Amino acid sequence: MKQGRAVLLLLAACGPASLTVAMHAENNSGQVGVATFTDTQDGLVIDMVLQSENPTIGQLSHVHHGRCGEIGEKYLFMNKTSQLDAGFIESKTTFPTSRLADIGDGGFCLNAHDSRDSSLYVSCGNIN
Repeated sequence: MKQGRAVLLLLAACGPASLTVAMHAENNSGQVGVATFTDTQDGLVIDMVLQSENPTIGQLSHVHHGRCGEIGEKYLFMNKTSQLDAGFIESKTTFPTSRLADIGDGGFCLNAHDSRDSSLYVSCGNIN
């Protein structure tokens, strides 16, 4: 019984599974940052923060099948970006039926689109 409690305490101390992905600027956007993927009791939370000299709010971002430079079809649609602070924008979305294990196999990427032209990618990060 004591051994079982020790295992539970160890698992609780580890906390939720999470992964941080570096976001790299594309198409001379200057938009770099990080995205954090965290499993919670409410589902998979993706929190992306981008830095830019001229940040634009309302950008779309998606998890896609494929890798940066070889984008496939959209898999998860995130909320539009909002102003976080001077020079930073954020998109944070919870996906109740998804888990990190669903996208953490190296076959997905996260990318952000220009708010004026959704066909133009401004930032991308491979999810490993």
